[in-house]
Amino acid sequence: MIAYGFLLDINDVIGSSTAISSRYAVREARVNAICPGNLLDSPLWTEAPNTLFKQYARNRGISEEQIRQTYIEQVPMKRGCTYTDVCNVVAFLASDQASYMAGQAINVTGRQEMR
Repeated sequence: MIAYGFLLDINDVIGSSTAISSRYAVREARVNAICPGNLLDSPLWTEAPNTLFKQYARNRGISEEQIRQTYIEQVPMKRGCTYTDVCNVVAFLASDQASYMAGQAINVTGRQEMR
């Protein structure tokens, strides 16, 4: 789902996880959605031939660093989401400590609002 998550509307992902969770709760299946913030150090932003930083900088007529700073300033925690941030939530959800969590959408966004 991670690789294809961006092809779906976030509401589809959250709705599907909620519905599946409800259907299989009696079997103690736990289905949750993780909603990461902008992974600014990911290949999509930094390594592709036409990275998002390059595209946005070109479209707005500003530097790639200014684009990065614009995104960081939108996050109350003043930093981009990292793979470690997301993996920590995955590890928690896979653990026994999350045995009663099901049908949730967990935002890993540094308190940035989803728009």
